[in-house]
Amino acid sequence: MNKLYVSGNYVIAEDSRGVHEYPLSRSVYSLVANPAGYVIKEQIDTGELVIRTADIGNWFDEFGEKAFTEETLVKFLRNNTGCMTLPRPGLGDGYGDGGTVITDPPFGDGTAR
Repeated sequence: MNKLYVSGNYVIAEDSRGVHEYPLSRSVYSLVANPAGYVIKEQIDTGELVIRTADIGNWFDEFGEKAFTEETLVKFLRNNTGCMTLPRPGLGDGYGDGGTVITDPPFGDGTAR
């Protein structure tokens, strides 16, 4: 079972590969286009977690009781990571491919335009 939760100063991700810790103050998340989903990435190391949009419902809270939806995952990431980046549509996924990234867009609704 995949779990995502906060413990102390870390976002904890448990999956089939083990338990992964992401420092709250040193982690960011990005919405990526290919594969469609979210990436949690450490700013001080090479650790990262990719949660594909299609797999969000397979991630649960610490107790394995509540499955995430895209809405609750985004809320969790906004509350527990340092910042957010979003790709500008049509210009790459903004993650390692030279795409243009909009950081903290001013639109207020968390969407890139």
